[in-house]
Order: sequence, then structure tokens, then C-alpha cells
Amino acid sequence: MKTICVKPSTLNNLMPHENAQFLTLVYSIIKSLNLCKSQYEFSRLCGRNPSWFSASKSQDLPFSTEVAVTLILRLQEYLAEPDLPAAKRYDAEYLSSILRNIVRSRLSPADRRKTVEMADYAK
Repeated sequence: MKTICVKPSTLNNLMPHENAQFLTLVYSIIKSLNLCKSQYEFSRLCGRNPSWFSASKSQDLPFSTEVAVTLILRLQEYLAEPDLPAAKRYDAEYLSSILRNIVRSRLSPADRRKTVEMADYAK
């Protein structure tokens, strides 16, 4: 079983572009976590039709907020597994934090305040 640890600079360098290269890197991390085995499964995991990944990649489409939120939720479920190896936990937590930052950066200031209020209420 292949295990990778993501170098923070790799995703951070791609983040401003949020293009097909970023999408491909997210796919490779998700695949290394054994959350999917194919591009088809990755598309379905993202809540999209089976050809979404290849179409998005070929058209160099930006990473959508909806897909980011869907993957954050999937990663939260994955991170709830009690016997998760440390390297996989690190990769999943790091990818989840990058995706959360993408979502936050796209929220309006009013929506950001609501998010903070909800987080404070949950404590």
C-alpha cells in the first residue's frame, strides 16, 4: 500500500490557480487515501457525474466551492476512523485544511461572520 505525505508547498503553490493541476493533485491524494480507485469513482465521490473529473481536467476548469465542501465532508468521515495510520491522517487533515481555506476565501464577509458564529455556537 502506497503512502504519501503532502509537502505543504506543493498545494500552496497551486492554490492560487485552482486549475486542472490542482484538481489532479487532489485526486492523487484522495486516491492515495484509498477513498477512490479511479477517476470515475473520484467524480462520484465529489458528487458529480462519472466523467466530471476528466472533463474538468481537459477544459482546465476551476475547482468549485461545492466540490470542495463535498470533499471536506468525505474527509471528515474518513478522519473519524479510529485506526487511521498517522501518515494518512496527516494527508487527509492537510487536504481538508486547504479545501476549507478555498471555501473561506470564496465566502462573502457576511457569510464568514455567520460561519464564525456557528463555530462558536458549536463549542
